[in-house]
Amino acid sequence: MENSKHTALSVKAKPNKHIINFVTSNFKTNKIILDFGAGNGRHSKALRELGYKVWSYDPYNFVEECHNGFTSIVKNISQLKFDIVFSAYVLNVIDKKLFEYTIEDMEKYVSKGGVI
Repeated sequence: MENSKHTALSVKAKPNKHIINFVTSNFKTNKIILDFGAGNGRHSKALRELGYKVWSYDPYNFVEECHNGFTSIVKNISQLKFDIVFSAYVLNVIDKKLFEYTIEDMEKYVSKGGVI
């Protein structure tokens, strides 16, 4: 996770326009989205501003007292299933031993017919 401070947690970085464009071009705002490894929440915020309902999850960068990922970055994922699960600047910085586990973890939260 040492590299994450240069990617997901960078306060200077803007939302990845390709992720935002992919979501807005392919999904209506009624879809529920999981930002898996939200970092500082820049993608969640950008999508929320466009009318999407986004749960922000990051086990390393979260608001301790908050349990509502639709309004803050949280440490745990709810029991919800999500129509869209995405991860930006996470898979490139995790240990290779955790890569498969992380993908499997993401798969647990996608609804039937959903997209990762």
